[in-house]
Amino acid sequence: MGGLYPNTGTNLRLPRNPPIRRAKVAGTNNYNAAATPFTTEAGATGDFQPSQQSVAGSPMYAWDPTMQPAIGEQWNFTIQHELAKNLTMQVAYVGQKATHLVVPLDLGQNQLDGASTPYIGGYNGPQTTNSAGDVTGGGFGPNSFADVYDTASVGTMRYDALQAVLQKRTSWGLEGQIAYTFGKCMTNSSGYYGTYSTNSETTSSSAYQQNLYDPRSNWARCFYDSSQVLSAYALYELPVGHGKQFGHDLPGAVNEVVGNWSLGPIFSYHAGFPLAIYGSDLSGTFSPDDGPGPGSARPNCNGPVHYAHQTANGQYEWFANDSSFSPEAAGTFGTCPAQGPVIGPHYVDVDLSLQKNFQFTETKRLQFRADFLNAFNHPNLAAPNMYYSPTSTNFGYITGSQDPRNLEFALKFYF
Repeated sequence: MGGLYPNTGTNLRLPRNPPIRRAKVAGTNNYNAAATPFTTEAGATGDFQPSQQSVAGSPMYAWDPTMQPAIGEQWNFTIQHELAKNLTMQVAYVGQKATHLVVPLDLGQNQLDGASTPYIGGYNGPQTTNSAGDVTGGGFGPNSFADVYDTASVGTMRYDALQAVLQKRTSWGLEGQIAYTFGKCMTNSSGYYGTYSTNSETTSSSAYQQNLYDPRSNWARCFYDSSQVLSAYALYELPVGHGKQFGHDLPGAVNEVVGNWSLGPIFSYHAGFPLAIYGSDLSGTFSPDDGPGPGSARPNCNGPVHYAHQTANGQYEWFANDSSFSPEAAGTFGTCPAQGPVIGPHYVDVDLSLQKNFQFTETKRLQFRADFLNAFNHPNLAAPNMYYSPTSTNFGYITGSQDPRNLEFALKFYF
């Protein structure tokens, strides 16, 4: 069933519930390894095997009974005009809305009450009171499971953009296109498929919402949202060689060397992505937190980001860890949006392709290609470290980059 739905991972499937998954050993990250008829007869190992042991301390998984497939609506208004022979201009407004995106929910999260006692029980069943009279999360009761993770189709996404395309059809050996997009994408569901690689330009917020009881607080820019995108390509047959403007009387051997070459540049640019800032959960609600990695808890954002763009401590500082950020007060949620306000490095790339065809017959030819990827070896920086701590010495620092220049050569025979 889960394979039919997008935007969620493999860890929230119902077959992970007991008795298929063994019960967790209380106070550890391990699972009871006692032999069962299943293990002795079938030789199965791992977490996925039947067990009649207690479910105490084990997580439970649920799916919303009203799960729905995602619904996408798209619309556009486009105007195209011929500027000259073989040259057209197209301008369009493009919109898209998606509903019923799959979102994981931690039903064990408590709810803030805004009083001196910072939280009260929500889905999280029985609570306990400490010596100071503060209510704290008591799980789902004695000898019960540890938490419940729900899968529900309650995510939404909205995209609006201005798109413009200038296109030249082939004439005088030249064809090409320039495309520009100015747009914005907003969502309350980052999903499980954000990129956390050290060479990635993005940092995606947790798939879980910071506050289960206020989904609107997760409404922010999509982690893959680049406000401006510009791309262009051209294919130019160099006017040298037999039948061309220059060198049409070249000797055959010379023409085989200098004639019939084509040059194809590709230019790509996009503005930086909004980055997710994450930190330790101080709300006391047991907001899903993955430790020093993309968790749902966020700190406070107090004002404009101060971009440094300088080398310090042997690393590249993208923005400063200053008064623009601060830890959230105990018993509160942080004010930083799920994505942003930090904008990551932009991306610029020029690829070049040089090719030559050796025509033997009408249907047979040999093609030589030389491709220069990132031809000018432009440095494209990865996302900075986004795990916030007031005392962090690497928050805001970049330690990775995209691939440098690469050269590829190919020889193909077409028949």
